Amino acid sequence: MRWRLIIVSLILLMPTASAWSIDPAKWTINMLEEPEITTKHLVIRVDNCHNTTLTVIFTPFNDAELIDDGYTPLPNLSWVEIEEQQVTIPPHTKYEIPVTIEVENTTENYNKTWQFFIYADQIAGGETDGETTLQFDYNLRWNIITPKTHIQLAEKSKETSFPLWVAIIILITVSAISVAIIAKKRIKVEKDEEDIFG
Repeated sequence: MRWRLIIVSLILLMPTASAWSIDPAKWTINMLEEPEITTKHLVIRVDNCHNTTLTVIFTPFNDAELIDDGYTPLPNLSWVEIEEQQVTIPPHTKYEIPVTIEVENTTENYNKTWQFFIYADQIAGGETDGETTLQFDYNLRWNIITPKTHIQLAEKSKETSFPLWVAIIILITVSAISVAIIAKKRIKVEKDEEDIFG
């Protein structure tokens, strides 16, 4: 029994190469430089190097034991929309799966550092030696960093409208001054003509 346990341990420690890969396995969605929370459109790329068709299921999940220091679990996994949760990829083919991250734009979701995972479960396909089929699963680790402060829509409206009102006032003032100058010159010309021909 002891020798059997040692043999099993050695087998588990032997390096194995996966014949399919995912990019990006880790991703940080950084909104710090943005004025507000915005919807993000991303892509998961799968490369099937197998000689057989590959089928993978993608499932977002939280796990407090896996999470990195400085992060908290994503409060709502429905913010993560994977366009195709189950994909079947022909041999030696690359495939892209669109992913949309749509965090609710509310005050409490600002100044947050969240982390969630996407489980990529290979349910079919894989290399085989005739007796054993090797299948590999991945846990994708994705981070979301939201802006520090929440700018209210009303405040943003004021900020964007203030320069516009200033420009309008300046334009009206300049136009009024121009009209006054032209009118004054016209009156002077008419007066000069009256003096000459009067």
